[in-house]
Amino acid sequence: PNAGSQGQFAPSSHYMPPFMRVNPVLKWTYGHVWHFLRLFELPYCSLYDAGYTSLGTTKDTLPCPALAVAGSASPAGAVPKYWPAYMLRDWDQERAGRIKKEKKSNTAVSPSPKRRDNLELSDSQRTRLSQFSTVTVSEKAPPTTTAGSAVASATSSPPASATGDAWETASNASSIDTFASPAQRSVGLLVIGDEILKGLTMDTNTNAAATMLRQNNVLLKRVVTLSDDQDDIVKEIKRMKHEVDIIITSGGVGPTHDDVTIKSVAAALDRKMVLNEQMVDLLKEKMAHQGQGKEGKKEVSKGDDLTEAQIKMATLPFNSKLRYLSEDKNDWPILQCQNLFILPGVPQFFSEKIESLAIYLSSQLERSITYRVVLSVDEPSIVDVLNAAVQNHPNVIFGSYPFVDHPDVKTVLTLEGRMVPGTNSRNSTVFLDRTILEATSFSKDKMDVHVQDALDDLIKDLPERSILRVDNDDGLLFS
Repeated sequence: PNAGSQGQFAPSSHYMPPFMRVNPVLKWTYGHVWHFLRLFELPYCSLYDAGYTSLGTTKDTLPCPALAVAGSASPAGAVPKYWPAYMLRDWDQERAGRIKKEKKSNTAVSPSPKRRDNLELSDSQRTRLSQFSTVTVSEKAPPTTTAGSAVASATSSPPASATGDAWETASNASSIDTFASPAQRSVGLLVIGDEILKGLTMDTNTNAAATMLRQNNVLLKRVVTLSDDQDDIVKEIKRMKHEVDIIITSGGVGPTHDDVTIKSVAAALDRKMVLNEQMVDLLKEKMAHQGQGKEGKKEVSKGDDLTEAQIKMATLPFNSKLRYLSEDKNDWPILQCQNLFILPGVPQFFSEKIESLAIYLSSQLERSITYRVVLSVDEPSIVDVLNAAVQNHPNVIFGSYPFVDHPDVKTVLTLEGRMVPGTNSRNSTVFLDRTILEATSFSKDKMDVHVQDALDDLIKDLPERSILRVDNDDGLLFS
């Protein structure tokens, strides 16, 4: 009684002896339930192995269409085969196999055709239902023109054949718009600061950058941590600009003696340091704003002179730009020099800036669907199966991650579609001509087909009873 209002812990009712109810499964998801059943090898109804995910009566229950095996309904009219219930990837489709009953209406309406009392469907009707499966995605031809490519053709300069040439082109325009292409961009991150290398401060900016860039489908290809040494920074920028499309720096942008990032950028890009009028105006505006209405402080006019520290802050590489990427008008801009963006090192400020910058750099291409296969067996036992899947599905990126101390999970496999065929990484913008990339990049539908076919083959060959669950995710954290 009273179960509807209970939580995970609920005291007994007033008419009962005092005790604490413990309801651990109330917040479990579909995946958690199947993980528990599979982990402890508990018995369950055999219909779940036949593709049923929610059981009602014989008149309103069908196998879940999202579990239909790709291609099993061919030729036309054939009864499709189904994966077991624990293979369901989109848990919101748990009741997709249940036939909804029509509700009686109290309002007067024109008579409708009589509904059959017997709701069982024929084989051909089942086949038609299975065509809505998320496993069997139709292969659509890529559109001839996309919004991204239309913008690129209208606004961008002629594509560069390699990253080095593209940086030179960008030096003339001083704008990332040179890369207004649907191709996924590659990014290098320079984390600058002696305090990081000495272990005095934890580097959280790399994780923030990796997270936000991935969410916006921008590839973080390289991360380098450097000391506050100008020669080291210059060398790394010169090397990295031949390997990635865009460089982002973190740290070393204050007014003190050891803040050498901006000077290093100017040297690496062969630019003179000059007083930037935009920055001068911004600093004066900030000074005036800070002095308004505060007791005990003089009013500061926009025409007042800058301090020595502020002059240093306003002295920037020639032809630099201040990018206002936030909707907040009072927010500080991001400094851009060619295709290099200079961000602060303070984690709070860096995380705010990298979020805006990641959206700005977004390739505007959708990622493929991603899957995580959670296994109860150690990684060595699935090496041959995984290697075969990698060999047979070159357009899919596989990941394998062992968990040594986790009580339940032993191995996690991840799958994600490649945007470009025939490459060994998520991106090939460095060495491929942009026009070729636009013509050869897979559409999202095509990438999804690649991933789903690879997943179907993989789970057929994995050891029996080794799969705990399949998620629409590729994260490695477990609650």
